[in-house]
Amino acid sequence: MEDKNKPVLDQLIRKAFPQVSTLTYKITEYSLNTAFSFKFDNLEHFVEFLKQHQSIEEQETELLENTLKDLNLQTHSFFYINFYEENATDESE
Repeated sequence: MEDKNKPVLDQLIRKAFPQVSTLTYKITEYSLNTAFSFKFDNLEHFVEFLKQHQSIEEQETELLENTLKDLNLQTHSFFYINFYEENATDESE
């Protein structure tokens, strides 16, 4: 089956991810309402997303699972990956 989203995702990765690489990220159960807040239905959804552009080994999936658990997030529930500028949050303190 053809993935109709693939051209959009490829373009997003080429154009937006270089900017994302300079940002800080936080995994939360809510959106930080940033330009780069991404919601995933669960860990399986996130892993499937990653597999579209790279290979993911069992050990890496386990690491992701443990990371979510350390953050008190359920692997079967939705979560957000929020990218933001570090200095933007420091100014409000």
